[in-house]
Parts: sequence; structure tokens; C-alpha cells
Amino acid sequence: PNLQTEVVSAPHDVIIILGAKPMSDGSPGPAIERRVVHGVKLYAAGRAPNVLMSGGVTQGAVPEAEIMVKLAVDAGVPAASLHREEVSTRTFENARECRRVTGHKGWRTAIVVTDHFHMRRALMCFESFGLDVTPDPVRLPFSPYVAAAHVREFFARLMYVRMIRAYVQGDARG
Repeated sequence: PNLQTEVVSAPHDVIIILGAKPMSDGSPGPAIERRVVHGVKLYAAGRAPNVLMSGGVTQGAVPEAEIMVKLAVDAGVPAASLHREEVSTRTFENARECRRVTGHKGWRTAIVVTDHFHMRRALMCFESFGLDVTPDPVRLPFSPYVAAAHVREFFARLMYVRMIRAYVQGDARG
């Protein structure tokens, strides 16, 4: 199926889908699958004419973004609407590299897709790079995995506050 959207009516320029670690054999992991499925639904609904997959090599030899693009193409998203950044390996880098791509393309409005428990940290990062993004999280039912993810994210956000502060202070100096 071809999911071509009406470019003129789309309220955002791009849907940014954040990557996740693939399986050890290079196939998409469950987080990649659910995030791409969610982003493709937004694309099919005409929320944006472009989709930017964000993720470099974190396991194996294939960038997360490449794995994600293949899923989106298989779901019917036209290749011309798909873009990728294959440098980032963590959330802070996702935001930095997406700012570079969106700036180069002239995109001003973006939707960010990631798991709901990861969204707060993602927004912290995107805002630190001056990107005004609309969150559209993937909701997961409560489970031991989700509970552990919330705990992990709590500590990750604490670390990221320091990382962002160091970046902003370093950026301000020069």
C-alpha cells in the first residue's frame, strides 16, 4: 500500500522517530517495531509529509535508522518521504543530529515519537537544542518491563540534566 499524504494540509513538517537497540541478529527489536508502527500511523493520517528515522549503530553493524526505514517502506511509506540520521547512539545525540537535519531541510515543526516512559527525557534533549517539538508517545500497558523502564528513566533524566547543562554552558562560551 502507498501511504502518500497530502503535503499541503500536513500540520507538521516531519515526524521524528527515535531508534532503539535492534536484536543481536540485526532485526528490529520490539521498541523499534512499535515506534515505527506508531509513526507510520501518524504519517498515514497526514500529520506530516516527512518521516525522519533517528539512530546510529548501537548493536551489530546496521544503523537503527536503516532498520527503521525498511520497516516503514514495507508498511507502504514512499521512500521519498523517508529520511534518516545514522550518527546518534543515545537520546542527547538524537536531538543534536535531528536539529542538524531539520535545519538543513528547513523543517520547523516536528512530532517526536518514542515510548511514553522515554518521552520526558527526549523532550528535555530536543528543547536543549532549541527544537519545539510535539510529543506523540507510544503507550505501553503496565508491566514489570515498563516499571523498570520508568525507574531507569528517572536516573537517566538526572544524568541528562547535568549533560544538558554542560552542553548549554559550553555552547554559550563559544
